[in-house]
Amino acid sequence: ERKEYKSVDFIPTAKTPDGVFNMWKGFAVEPKGGLDEIPYFYELIEEVICSGNEKWYLYLWCWLAHMVQFPEEKPSVAVVLRSDAQGVGKSRFAEYIGSLLGRHFRTVTHGRHIHGNFNSHLKDTLFLFGDEAVWGGDKSSESILKQMISEPKMIVEMKGKDVFEVRSFLRLMLATNSEWAAPVSLTDRRYFVLNVSSSKKNDYDFFKNLINEQNHGGSEALLQVLMDFDLSDFEVRDIPETPARLDQKMLSMEPIEKWWLEILSNEDFLVVKSAKDQILEAVPKGQSTTATIVSEGVGINVRRALAYLRDLEEEGFFESTFATIKFKSNAKSRCRVFKRL
Repeated sequence: ERKEYKSVDFIPTAKTPDGVFNMWKGFAVEPKGGLDEIPYFYELIEEVICSGNEKWYLYLWCWLAHMVQFPEEKPSVAVVLRSDAQGVGKSRFAEYIGSLLGRHFRTVTHGRHIHGNFNSHLKDTLFLFGDEAVWGGDKSSESILKQMISEPKMIVEMKGKDVFEVRSFLRLMLATNSEWAAPVSLTDRRYFVLNVSSSKKNDYDFFKNLINEQNHGGSEALLQVLMDFDLSDFEVRDIPETPARLDQKMLSMEPIEKWWLEILSNEDFLVVKSAKDQILEAVPKGQSTTATIVSEGVGINVRRALAYLRDLEEEGFFESTFATIKFKSNAKSRCRVFKRL
């Protein structure tokens, strides 16, 4: 008797609704073993990928464990790995993780395979690895990446076929040697960015042993470790700040944001605004004369400029204190003074 289905979907859970053909086939290996069986992966993730930083590698361990323990919960956070050097282990790291997922892991090396029109290869993907597939300055792909990282559903388009919708639980990892790795906006909450250590660059013996470990019980042991990982206090959207993430924010800034940083970084000026947001000026230190830098200097809306200024302060680029400022009219005003950190 032929079984019939009313719809097709991707639901990475054991239970499937009646009448739905579920593309989820489960993990590719059976969990078995523990940390003692994966010393090379352990060294790779903690000492190379996360450069020995405890806060960063604990988050990354948890991010991976979240994918295994709660595959039906979309994290809305992508991992970005960048390095200046090649051969440091970014791809080997992703492939080791992908060995747990079989057909639900996919590597792409071109941007069109992430944000192109035809995307049927993503319909049943849980973990997508983009190897040099994204450049941070590509504005055309920015909104598509955001949707891929955050949206709970995706439209699948195949050549010569009608489009259809499936649920999306995709986790995205990007790797690159480019300086501008991802479009990380000033108030971004989607990207966890790491500068990968080059300590294992072209260390052929290490990577040979890593592959041997993976193929002889390492995948099974890693799956068991991730299944047992304690996530009781973990919030996947609480992304640790990293120097690499700040670098990407700087590269991705809008012109007005870069202009603010230039002003704030100028040691010859203080930037002040009145409590009522009516005065916004650059005050040369030690002088009572002032030069208005917003409404006259660059011809932008003052309210918009102040919004960017608040964003910069919230993201930790500078600090502010209150002070009494004397202006060229001899008027004094209680103002907030901004200082670059």
